[in-house]
Amino acid sequence: MSKDGFVFEDSSVRIITKEEILDLQNTKRSTFQRLLRMSINEIYARKGQIFNTKEVNDNYYGQYDWYRDIPNKHIVKWNEFNEQEKANLRLLISVEEYYGYR
Repeated sequence: MSKDGFVFEDSSVRIITKEEILDLQNTKRSTFQRLLRMSINEIYARKGQIFNTKEVNDNYYGQYDWYRDIPNKHIVKWNEFNEQEKANLRLLISVEEYYGYR
């Protein structure tokens, strides 16, 4: 995890690999399932996704200046993502589905 709370801090500008995702299984920081979900949510959070108050994501991202300083938080729509983000979301979701987490 980066100092800014990202699992994949550059997932908005490059396509992450399946190998990188599967490597999350080898970390002691959190469960694989949780890291997958955080990887998805951080892509949304960068765009200003509103998370329910007191929800784990709201508390987690709320501790970082980059999230607190997003002026117009809202429900993020698919068309707001760039091509790298869309590819990463598709891959992360497919891994979640494969492991039965979704």
